Amino acid sequence: MKNFAIAVLCLSLATAVLQAFSPQEPAAEKTTTVVLVPPARTPVWNTFTLRNDSATTLLVVPHGKRFVLTDLWTMEDDYLPGKSSDDDRVWLESVGRNGRRLVFDAKFASLPSPMTWVTGPVFDQDSQMVMLYKFVDEDNNELVRRVHFTGYFEELEKDALGG
Repeated sequence: MKNFAIAVLCLSLATAVLQAFSPQEPAAEKTTTVVLVPPARTPVWNTFTLRNDSATTLLVVPHGKRFVLTDLWTMEDDYLPGKSSDDDRVWLESVGRNGRRLVFDAKFASLPSPMTWVTGPVFDQDSQMVMLYKFVDEDNNELVRRVHFTGYFEELEKDALGG
């Protein structure tokens, strides 16, 4: 009988040890579910004709939004004058209340076509997206280059609006 009592005691101790080190159900606590909702996106696209060596505003970003550029193409127009060369100059900048911010300034041959970004250049509220194409071999203002862009507007949070 003594052996039986020792066996029961050992079994009880082993059970207690196992319970102490085995995973326990968490105590019933209040939990909060957090859902992150990205800002609303409104797609934007447009096509322009850029005159030789003349800065052109492609987009004005409304107050309370920002614009994210995702794609940009420059192309010749079959019906308008202007044959590109590798050394032609292309630049894009953001013009706003904080001055001018250069997005890129490059030779035409060094840029991919189309230019595509996963997270593209961002243009702040109340700013302008301005682009220039300069034909280096010609000093003719009648030469043109077609440009097409796509992107999206995002609503700014109230904190970003200063309120």
